[in-house]
Amino acid sequence: MTAQVIIRCKYSGNKFIVLENEKGEIVVFADDDRRFRLHKELLQQYCEETGLSAKCLGGGYIHMKEKSVSLTGTSTDFGTEPNRDETVTAIKEVYPEYVVKGNTLVIGSGFL
Repeated sequence: MTAQVIIRCKYSGNKFIVLENEKGEIVVFADDDRRFRLHKELLQQYCEETGLSAKCLGGGYIHMKEKSVSLTGTSTDFGTEPNRDETVTAIKEVYPEYVVKGNTLVIGSGFL
């Protein structure tokens, strides 16, 4: 999967989604703005920012700390994205200096 990656997270334990926009582009999107408490609110924010319609393929939680990123859990709104390994690969391409891991288990904030 060649995907755009938009991660605006300074803190750990935020939600992320993988979406497909009306152009057929796959996007990994995360934002630590506390206004976005639900995965569906992230989808709405992406659509408002870009002016594009999109459908969410799934998501989970993103944990960022120094030079590491971990993806865990699943979205109660949309489920888990079709292939977590592809999501990890897309993030590694944008953040090659980071260690990026992914699983679908729900893990406490002490994971990293």
